[in-house]
Amino acid sequence: LVVLLESIRAAIGLKMREQALASQMAQARTIQHSLLPPVIPDLPGYQIAAVSIPAEEVGGDVYDIQEVEEGVLGLLLADASGHGLPAALQARDVVIGMRMGQAENEKITATVSRLNRVIHRSVLASRFISMFYGELEETGNLTYVNGGHCQPLLVSPTGDAFELKTSGPVLGPLPEATYQRGYMTLRPGEVLAIFSDGVTERRLPDESGADPLGEVPPVEFGIENLLKTLRGSIHLDAEGILDAVMAAVKEFGKNRPFEDDVSVMVVKRLTAADYPPAEDLTLLSVDTRR
Repeated sequence: LVVLLESIRAAIGLKMREQALASQMAQARTIQHSLLPPVIPDLPGYQIAAVSIPAEEVGGDVYDIQEVEEGVLGLLLADASGHGLPAALQARDVVIGMRMGQAENEKITATVSRLNRVIHRSVLASRFISMFYGELEETGNLTYVNGGHCQPLLVSPTGDAFELKTSGPVLGPLPEATYQRGYMTLRPGEVLAIFSDGVTERRLPDESGADPLGEVPPVEFGIENLLKTLRGSIHLDAEGILDAVMAAVKEFGKNRPFEDDVSVMVVKRLTAADYPPAEDLTLLSVDTRR
């Protein structure tokens, strides 16, 4: 009887600990979601859409979009190594650190360098973070720092594309690492896609085997498939392009759960054809006054 009671008590204790852990993870997920911008700030002439899906309850991917000053948006996408709570805590530090730099009007290279030293001193298991941060002006000019992150893709309506090169190592390993600014211009009709490696490293299920022609299919989604999707959906709005990318990534993995955290941010600069004709604007003005 004593042994039976001890077994029951142990089982109850284990169940309570599992419930407590589940509650803590749910709270951590709530906190992580609270860091994401509830509403994407407006930048005239642009459409922006973003999503972040953790592979576990919480993840190491995070994005942020904040107004730095009038006519300028700060765009952040970061990926902490590993999964779960340690990576999520490290990702939180990145968002907070970059927002502090924005609030103090600090140069982006100085902010990233300081953040790198903070991460280096971290005692968390996840001490390596790749990140892309850029400040987009209404003119289309983008000043950015790429710390060991996937190189964002800039795609034009004609299908031309190029990558925004890295300008420094991942944050964490080297406390005295330096970061250089990069520059580019987003022209009307062009799309900038910022993403984490969970997109390009999405794996094809092993049992898929060879295709009907007997050729071995690609193991990972890769840059080429991402480019193909962006080119095929560039006529859509930013939300539509984002949906197309996510659908392609999910389909490539046969709709299985993601092996890694997946994050994508799409920035599209509008053309004159994307705006309502002048007569429509006049009618809208009349209806508003009524």
